[in-house]
Amino acid sequence: MLQTNWLLTFTIGAALATAGGDGLKTTRYYTQNSYFVFALLHISLIVSPLNVYMLWEQTGFQTMFYYDASMHGILPSLNVAVYTVSGIIGFMICREFVRQNKELAAYTVWTGSYSAMLAIVSIHYDRVLYPGGIREFYDGKIYELHEFFVSELFKILVFSLILIVTPVFYAQLFWPSREGYMTKSRKSNIKWYCAKAYITEGIVAMSLYAIVKMVKLTPDSWGWDRLISIAIGHAIGAMFLAPVFLMSTRYVITKQIDIRRAKAGASTKRRKANHVISQKRVSFNNCNEPDDEMKYNIDANGEPVHSLAEDKQE
Repeated sequence: MLQTNWLLTFTIGAALATAGGDGLKTTRYYTQNSYFVFALLHISLIVSPLNVYMLWEQTGFQTMFYYDASMHGILPSLNVAVYTVSGIIGFMICREFVRQNKELAAYTVWTGSYSAMLAIVSIHYDRVLYPGGIREFYDGKIYELHEFFVSELFKILVFSLILIVTPVFYAQLFWPSREGYMTKSRKSNIKWYCAKAYITEGIVAMSLYAIVKMVKLTPDSWGWDRLISIAIGHAIGAMFLAPVFLMSTRYVITKQIDIRRAKAGASTKRRKANHVISQKRVSFNNCNEPDDEMKYNIDANGEPVHSLAEDKQE
């Protein structure tokens, strides 16, 4: 939606940066990091075009029925730029936190933007779940809740959601373990960071609405049902945190095996080198020399460096 999509792209960029973990510490430039390139391409080539399409085809829903098709064309154009820039900013902020070993702060940032998006959508549930057009909305036509889930709008939303979240889920699930640093203990810490931040932010969102409602700063039509909708929205939105809890660690084992094999290969090479040196020493000591008391210094390759003869008569 027009009012929340910038939070969506911010969340995507920030979540991918947080998933980058220790891999972000080994790259100096953003373009050297696969997570940043992926986030930029994903937002530019999939998220932004989908939102422009929705704004064109479902103007009422995409603007929560605050605008209609008569809005100025500069608004969709600006939104494309805003989506991309907000994704980059989200990535930059969480990247710096990760590089400073402040993972809790990184998870707080991207779950915070996600929670804010859910809170805004949940508060406007009567607009979000309305399957009709702008004229029908302002004429007061009432639809039953089940009509939204069988509407053409719902089908488009499901299709768009699959296109947006599937690539991000894949990156969050498998890329951290591919880098070889996602151990079980680290995964446990990450799950705790994410759960703590998300639950705290959900409580904060509901508390803020309750305070604003009690001081009567909300529209008269807004009741306590919207507080319940915030709780339901956060409960449903928790399923999209699944990649954090299900991310793979199997590549760590492969990485450790490769390291052990590399160490074993290095040890074999050292043994072979020492064997060659000892053979050279044997062959050199067995040669006939004019003086039996002649001694030699042998270098690491088994070659004589300098001969020393100790004159007993001196």
